[in-house]
Amino acid sequence: MRLEAFPGRSRRLTPMPSRFTWKSRVQYMDTDRSGGIHFASIFRHVEAAEHEFLRSIGFPYSVLESSGSCYPRVHVECDYISPLRYDDELVIEAGVGEIGRSSFTVLFEVKTTERLAAKARITVVRIDAVTRKPLALHDDFRRALAAP
Repeated sequence: MRLEAFPGRSRRLTPMPSRFTWKSRVQYMDTDRSGGIHFASIFRHVEAAEHEFLRSIGFPYSVLESSGSCYPRVHVECDYISPLRYDDELVIEAGVGEIGRSSFTVLFEVKTTERLAAKARITVVRIDAVTRKPLALHDDFRRALAAP
């Protein structure tokens, strides 16, 4: 299944089923003085889910980057819906939002056992490691991303 943006509101994410689930836990180092998760820490958790998602479809970054290309993130965002605290177990659902010529977007829902806590989005572009210019995604990778 795919996660898709709300029509007409491209930066809001819909609560649709995903195709990959990764579990994590809020660590003490993730929290700020308020006792909640620091706003930037959520990205460590969704990036781990992103890496494991790509591994699950047969394309870990170690394989993708072996051909002289790299995959920088060009856009990240997160909507924080409910608080996350130290030691909360996180269930992170990931799915492909969009696939462009040289980019793809992964959408995430971060949940605790009781509630939806955050929605995040990461857009990644394939570029040449030397020239830093965009490169088309490999067809087999594109097919794996698009598979249901």
